[in-house]
Amino acid sequence: SLASLSASMGLQLILVVLQNRKKGLLRILKECLIVLIGAKAPTDAYRVAMGAEHEKDTMVGPMMEMTFNKCAELFAESIPGIIIQLSAIVSTINSG
Repeated sequence: SLASLSASMGLQLILVVLQNRKKGLLRILKECLIVLIGAKAPTDAYRVAMGAEHEKDTMVGPMMEMTFNKCAELFAESIPGIIIQLSAIVSTINSG
């Protein structure tokens, strides 16, 4: 749903700001744009696959950043989706 997608993007934006807060406003805006267009997961995967190193003035390295973002997606998108599906199954069983 729109709420879970918004929550996921919100969590990812918070993580991006925390990760890049010492890198400057331009870097934060660039990374936020990547989140807003929905390209954060492929960007993180590319950085990990290419062996990007932990940059100075960032909180964590690329692998940990990808892990944090995947956890945010799981928490904000997958779990609410499962709850919606389970409620539909239960209501179908209860209605006959």
